[in-house]
Amino acid sequence: MEIDVRLSEKAKLYLEYRTRGGLSYIKYSSMEKLAEVSGIIFDCDGVLIDEKTSYDKVIKEVTSSLVEILTGFKFDQEWIPVETIYRIRDVGSFNNDANTIRLLVDWVVSKIASEVGQEIGDRLEKLSEKSLKELLAYSAVSKPLSEKKIKDWMTELGQKLSGFEGSAASLDAIEEKLSLDFRLIESVKNAVKPGLAYGVSLLTTAFEDSFYGAHEVVHRRKDGPFFGFEGRLKDEKVIVTSDTLEILVGRGLRLGMCTGRGSWETWKTLGDLEKFFDKQSCVFISDYIEADPENAGSYEKPNPWSLIQAAKSMETSGMKLYVGNSTEDFLMYLKAVEQVDGLLFAGVTDSDYRRLDYMLENEVDLVIPSVNVLPKIFQLIEEI
Repeated sequence: MEIDVRLSEKAKLYLEYRTRGGLSYIKYSSMEKLAEVSGIIFDCDGVLIDEKTSYDKVIKEVTSSLVEILTGFKFDQEWIPVETIYRIRDVGSFNNDANTIRLLVDWVVSKIASEVGQEIGDRLEKLSEKSLKELLAYSAVSKPLSEKKIKDWMTELGQKLSGFEGSAASLDAIEEKLSLDFRLIESVKNAVKPGLAYGVSLLTTAFEDSFYGAHEVVHRRKDGPFFGFEGRLKDEKVIVTSDTLEILVGRGLRLGMCTGRGSWETWKTLGDLEKFFDKQSCVFISDYIEADPENAGSYEKPNPWSLIQAAKSMETSGMKLYVGNSTEDFLMYLKAVEQVDGLLFAGVTDSDYRRLDYMLENEVDLVIPSVNVLPKIFQLIEEI
């Protein structure tokens, strides 16, 4: 009840605007600035493209496969609740889904080692010395795990992560707080080889095989596939409509993008909608990480570099609105406004009450249920 009262007070800072798309909140003190917006920079996953049809499933699929390879225990991907994935994202420093997979794998492997009583450490030491092909040949799975036990572990992880919400804590810092066995986790890291190239790193290879699928990964990497994954890229669904983008451009707004995705897969999914965006104002973080993996932390959200680049590349006067939907998007924005003038933030909730609470609690400039209500928001502000 206390939280409801507090959020009710926050809501008083906003004009509530109901459309067929849902309820939006326009901050009274930001209305004049929103009226001066001349450019919009979009996050992609959850804003332009529905990540639940692709990346969420990749996280489950790859985590399951890596646990089986590393431990020899059968692990069903459906035992990973999507709520646990979102708990990890709420930390604000897990825009890279590979890091989400690492935390899930490290947690489950540690739990198997400590509670199931198997000599996982010895197995991992052997695996850490093997090549990718040797790892895959070593991965026979025969031992069952209790579904209830796994779900209990996932619930426990979610509960422990609740204290990290919005902290932007690193993977290492979280695992230290979780009291995970350092030697065990180091062996896992040596086996999955995060950050290395496709065909070398178990993590990278499994992730790309799961996301792209056999046909596309061969096209992209001229190698593989190493796993028999169906591929999730083909299932991606676009959220933003052509009408929305056409209206925004018709209002004279310049459109850019700031996303953790790569450019190839983004444009492939968006298709003909590519024509509405200013290419010089679109920053694809994965492209930079692929070219410079040793400095991944300099590019990944919530580091503000990508948003600053997108904003500075947008050749327009007036205010610029960054549209995101996650904790790391907002944390990145807070860092970017220290270096870029005239930047506002719009939080997309997708009718998720936890996201709505977060956006209102942090008093963002605009809260919307979907990117597709933006044309009506700008029309309303113009008429007020």
